[in-house]
Amino acid sequence: MVYEKVESWVLWLIVDAAGTIEYAILGYWFTAVLYAAFTAIALIGWKRWNDSYSN
Repeated sequence: MVYEKVESWVLWLIVDAAGTIEYAILGYWFTAVLYAAFTAIALIGWKRWNDSYSN
């Protein structure tokens, strides 16, 4: 099993958000939307993990 750490969720949020911005600036709109979806998935995952970790 992989140990889930808070730092991993924050790191992925930063990487995905940066990728979204970078690809949007470069005009790669499909890839920017894809990275925006990755950002949303990471945000939802972080929230769910944090909720289950708190209980």
